[in-house]
Amino acid sequence: LSGMITKRHLTAGSLVGPTTPVLSISQSGEHELQLHIPEKQLPRLHLGQLIQVRSPILADQKLVASIKEISPIVGSQTRLIKVKATFQKDISLKIGMVLDCQIILAEKTKTLVLPTEAVVEHENKPTIFVAVNNKVEARPVTLGLRTPAEVEILTGLTQGDSVIIQGNAFIKPGDRVQIQPSLSRTSTL
Repeated sequence: LSGMITKRHLTAGSLVGPTTPVLSISQSGEHELQLHIPEKQLPRLHLGQLIQVRSPILADQKLVASIKEISPIVGSQTRLIKVKATFQKDISLKIGMVLDCQIILAEKTKTLVLPTEAVVEHENKPTIFVAVNNKVEARPVTLGLRTPAEVEILTGLTQGDSVIIQGNAFIKPGDRVQIQPSLSRTSTL
């Protein structure tokens, strides 16, 4: 056994039982990430699944870890499952750091994606507003994968449509609009 002692659990004169931890040791070489995930997400987790990791200390550097262990026990009070992951390359993290983690549940390419604020409820359906011949048209859409900032549009949108992204609360179908040049925006979901 080799590594660095990271915590001493006992002091001189402490009583020790068969399950009492004495020391915590960090092994050199492999950094481990521990996450606690809500039990309802369990069906969507699997070994080898990728996790994107960020830390404000590491600036804009993106790290990737992969799930190596999913606990068979759900916390009785928290309803959380412990998940352990390891990083794919040597990194400069310290024990106990707080990290922002995103588990990649699904990936798609060649899909239509809009900012979440472009989708509104209209007649109890998710809807986008598009400009057709300088008039507002409401189109019901079917939504797919989501992130906090973007949503995938499965049906109701065609590539090249002029989607109204801001000010949707102030327009209605049939209103006249003037098209402004769009900002170049690419995204992955």
